[in-house]
Amino acid sequence: VDRLRSCGFVRSRYDPCVLYKYDEDYDVPVVVLPVHVDDARGRVHPDYAQWIQDLLQGEFAIGEFTWCDYGFNAMFTGTRYCETDIGLQYHQREYVGEKIEELKLSKDDHRQKAHSATDEQLAEFRTGLGKCAWTTHHWRYEFLAETCRLQGCVSDLTIGELFNLNKLIRTMKRSGEDCFIPRLSESGEVFVQVIVDGGGGDQATSEFKKGQSGILIGIGVSGREELAVVHVKSARARRVTHDSFDVETVTAVDGVDAGLCVAGLVEEFYSGPLPDLKSRIMQRLSTDAGGSAEKRLHVPVVVDTDCLSLVANVKAPKVVRRLSKRRAIDVSDMRECVQLGELHVRAIQGTTNPMDAATKALDKTTVTRRILVDLLSTGVYEPVLQTPKL
Repeated sequence: VDRLRSCGFVRSRYDPCVLYKYDEDYDVPVVVLPVHVDDARGRVHPDYAQWIQDLLQGEFAIGEFTWCDYGFNAMFTGTRYCETDIGLQYHQREYVGEKIEELKLSKDDHRQKAHSATDEQLAEFRTGLGKCAWTTHHWRYEFLAETCRLQGCVSDLTIGELFNLNKLIRTMKRSGEDCFIPRLSESGEVFVQVIVDGGGGDQATSEFKKGQSGILIGIGVSGREELAVVHVKSARARRVTHDSFDVETVTAVDGVDAGLCVAGLVEEFYSGPLPDLKSRIMQRLSTDAGGSAEKRLHVPVVVDTDCLSLVANVKAPKVVRRLSKRRAIDVSDMRECVQLGELHVRAIQGTTNPMDAATKALDKTTVTRRILVDLLSTGVYEPVLQTPKL
């Protein structure tokens, strides 16, 4: 990274693996270079194509160097990409077909599903689950909750869970639509869409019930239904949670944090390197007060959650006293973002929340899993808002 910075690259304040090359004669960066371990897959302005090629092949002595134009099929970290003038399609069918195999189970295993797995079976389970988890974190997002649940079974693995893993593998091999990221128009106002949902711990593997968080982040343009999904995650809630409101609040705060980072990356692309947080806030306040602050692109974050009580608390004139201290702080942080114009919060119908599929058991999410797949394969997001109770 230091060698790239010595060549004029600027490191992102939000993602240390992303570097930009700016030129005062161009409105946007001439090179955007995300680095992944020892690989890089970025974008470059045609005027700088030869410059970046000479730099990477000469200064860094890289191995294979490939230019990808529209319609070019490229493989990167197990994912097949194809970009056209309307958007980007990707999948991991080759990885699933070549790398993931069902575990070998005997007839005796069918009669012993409640028994503990052997050390050899545990090792095979870890290997197979690791490959499935890689795919569900990069393509088959609708099964994120299932791989997360199976990861929680490793410490006390039974033979029955080996059959559940094989069922998941068969399903992944049989089906799977391409994910599609539409190319958004730059003529409208850009915003970051965050969709969150919290599960009540119905998939916990012990008596302690800890919540499951599901977060989806996309980039949209005002007036259009298409959403370019850039991040999908399902994981155990970071802090101890025991009821629905707690896990919804924790998940929403995590979603806001991640959404603000994505908004910052978009702002960096159009407006140059970001100042520090304090300077940004002072610039925003001075702009609101009619001052002569630096003109930067403003990228608001919109959070959709099916927890109406959370939205009501964020929009209330003051924080409700009956909230616990931790939750009151979370709500106050979100309220502050709303007041600064960084955040908008909406309540959507739980039956149409696509992230419901990433927080609950498979048998409870047939409808929402289909909604999530449709969103990822078409890029169209049509939220159904809740009506406030009178």
